[in-house]
Amino acid sequence: MLNTAPEYARAEFVDGFFEREVELGSPGRNSQTDLMAIAGLEGKLGIIAVEGKVDEPFSEPVADWNNSPEKQHRLERLCGTPGLDGARVGGIRSQLLHRTCSAVYEAKRYRCRHALMLVHSFSTTHRWFEDFAAFSRAMSLPLEEPNPCPPRRRAKG
Repeated sequence: MLNTAPEYARAEFVDGFFEREVELGSPGRNSQTDLMAIAGLEGKLGIIAVEGKVDEPFSEPVADWNNSPEKQHRLERLCGTPGLDGARVGGIRSQLLHRTCSAVYEAKRYRCRHALMLVHSFSTTHRWFEDFAAFSRAMSLPLEEPNPCPPRRRAKG
């Protein structure tokens, strides 16, 4: 899977943290990623946030999660990270947004240029794929099962 992203084609495992908590830059709980890996990328470092799934969903939709002014503030910050329109993300699962932003925030912390969020599905029936596909569409990234999303390029900031 990593070979489909040119920057990660020859990635080497450097370090990893199970259940890595990442501060999201706004009041509320930290995001907790199943595996946060630091990868060597031809003389540089990159981040890989891995979210493993079998039968549990990617948490609740953003519209259900966003039920307070504090969460609205957090949502605005999170949506700004990948450049999403906060008014159009109500149907996507909040965990996918959190984990994607966690990868970006850890990349900034480690001064990496590359961050990748990877869903590792253990489901033999492709359970929750539609939720991931909806997130992919929100990110304006084409997705066809079982192929990965192409990388999304964002300017530094």
